[in-house]
Amino acid sequence: MLNAKIKNLEKEIAILKNKKNSNNSHIPPSKDENRPKKNQSLREKTDREVGGQKGHEGATLECSTGVDEVVKHRPGFVVVAVKI
Repeated sequence: MLNAKIKNLEKEIAILKNKKNSNNSHIPPSKDENRPKKNQSLREKTDREVGGQKGHEGATLECSTGVDEVVKHRPGFVVVAVKI
C-alpha cells in the first residue's frame, strides 16, 4: 500500500518537473499556463481619464427607417447531390 502511494507520488513529481509549454513541445503559445489572461492588460495604469477629448461631441450613425432596395445574393453555381 505504501509502495503504491510512493510510486504515484513519484509519477506526479515527474509530471510536474517536466511541464510542457510552447518552447519544449508542439503546444501553441496560447495554451501556456504562465501567459497573461486575455482580460489582463499589459499596460500600466495612468492618471488619465478614459474617453475622447473634452468638449468634443460624438456622432453616432442612426438606423435608417426605410429600405431603398433589397438585393438577393445567390450562388452562381448549382449544387447537385449524388447518392452513392
